[in-house]
Amino acid sequence: MTLLQYYRGFGSLYGAFAAIPFLPPLVHILTPDSNRLASLYPPLGDIQILGLAATFLVLIGVTFAVFASCQSARRVHPAVTPASIVGTVLGFFLLIGMYEFFVRDIVVPSVNQEVLVSIGYQRTDFALRTYPTSNDRDMLHDQGPSEETVQLLWTRSSIWIVRGILWLLYTVTLACFLVVICVGVYQHASDVSPAESKVLKPQAK
Repeated sequence: MTLLQYYRGFGSLYGAFAAIPFLPPLVHILTPDSNRLASLYPPLGDIQILGLAATFLVLIGVTFAVFASCQSARRVHPAVTPASIVGTVLGFFLLIGMYEFFVRDIVVPSVNQEVLVSIGYQRTDFALRTYPTSNDRDMLHDQGPSEETVQLLWTRSSIWIVRGILWLLYTVTLACFLVVICVGVYQHASDVSPAESKVLKPQAK
């Protein structure tokens, strides 16, 4: 089976499911000011655009990696799909945990909006002196939920580590789901391509 035949397989029902991992980051790009849709992609602050681009590249790479792996192995290993499903479920719950601990939605009354921000796990000296007993939301309400405020209240290293894990969990979760779909696309395309060859051979004569 050729690479072209494989990608043609995405025109089937499997292709509709394969589009699902691409939708959350795509919707986030198209509607950046939508409060509800903003939660479809983790808030990464200054590296939001870079993170979105990297997620897209990884997902596109996954589609090719599945093809290359299946071609070299000649058949799909039976453990690939269950392992990918487990990875999807595990990544989803770990991502929920990260959101619970390190993502805050802050209401801005002046514009009647909720702003989603990711924070660090270690507060700065300024935050410890100024807000010794305040919780995360109280600090952000007082200072404002901007990127500058986040970097003022939490150490830079802890912010980057949290955001790196958020990006990794999000991207790996989508990638695992996409692997399941791509395996289905490959198997479907493998079933279709021999039938196409049989139809084309008589015409070639």
